[in-house]
Amino acid sequence: MPLAVREAKAAPGKLTRADYYGFFFIGVLLFSGAALQQVGMQTTSLTNAAF
Repeated sequence: MPLAVREAKAAPGKLTRADYYGFFFIGVLLFSGAALQQVGMQTTSLTNAAF
């Protein structure tokens, strides 16, 4: 954590609109991946999971 604080202090200025769009896009991808993984876990039977 101390390294993250030091990096944040050395950051060059404010975030741009493009940065926020990137953060949003990455968040959507992470949420979609987690949701699809949960659906896969719920719909997989024991015989299908064991190959």
